[in-house]
Amino acid sequence: MASRQISHVTIVGGGTAGWMAATLLSRIHRRSDGSPGLAVSVIESPSIAAVGVGEATVPAMPRTLQ
Repeated sequence: MASRQISHVTIVGGGTAGWMAATLLSRIHRRSDGSPGLAVSVIESPSIAAVGVGEATVPAMPRTLQ
């Protein structure tokens, strides 16, 4: 079976975890010329309100955002 490179990832669930995962994946897989190397989609429910506590739960958050 021929191997195929993953070109698109879908993250199910938004919030801090979903959006941070999408951001990190897209940055990690960026090509050397700055263009996207991986398409990343986030699917989140419009009927679930944001909790707003995730930002404070990870001590390394400032380093992760840099």
